[in-house]
Amino acid sequence: QTQTETPNVTLTGIIIQAGNLYSLTISGNPPTVLDSRRVNLADYVGKTVSVTGQYSGTTLFVDKIE
Repeated sequence: QTQTETPNVTLTGIIIQAGNLYSLTISGNPPTVLDSRRVNLADYVGKTVSVTGQYSGTTLFVDKIE
């Protein structure tokens, strides 16, 4: 069995961009800062998506977007 340090998290919301920062807005919650080395977040700005990734501090590093 393989265990990772941080479990994968899936969140659904709208990706917004402010300058070169991306975040996921979820109704009733503060925005979640996003970063990714695998997915071009700019392609999803303004769209409602489900993002899956792992937290490093308060930033969610996205592995997959649906």
